[in-house]
Amino acid sequence: MKPIYSSLFFLLSVAVVQSQSNGEAAIKTIHAQQIELSQIILDGRLEEAFWEENPGSSNFLMQEPVEGGQPTEKTIIKIAYDDNNLYIGAVFYDSDPSGIKSFQKRRDAPLSTDDRFMWILDTYQDGRNAYFFEINPGGLMGDGVLSIGQGPV
Repeated sequence: MKPIYSSLFFLLSVAVVQSQSNGEAAIKTIHAQQIELSQIILDGRLEEAFWEENPGSSNFLMQEPVEGGQPTEKTIIKIAYDDNNLYIGAVFYDSDPSGIKSFQKRRDAPLSTDDRFMWILDTYQDGRNAYFFEINPGGLMGDGVLSIGQGPV
């Protein structure tokens, strides 16, 4: 099984992964590697040496179609940062790439019908307000603010 695509994203914050396990919220962290800005080329490939040195995390649970289920495919998330930016590298494996869904073509169009990678940053760590970022296999991106009880704003 080969990775179908890898993506590199940059953000301006810190990342903590929160997951649900047996109905209880558990905080999981992913090691973030400090780098120099000159070490990275933003080309969507994870070919720089520091990415190879970073094992990342692959301990995830499924959200759909079975919330909390074991994933059917492997995903690896790697994080690096410099003095000004946060970089998220994601490698997605798929044994049947012909089944990948990527319908949306317009920025900020709802990606709920597409396969997508979405992450939420709760930068205030209050569980009430957060920023979300998402991307589909075609490279269409979306972002916004989440507030408890409101959904995307």
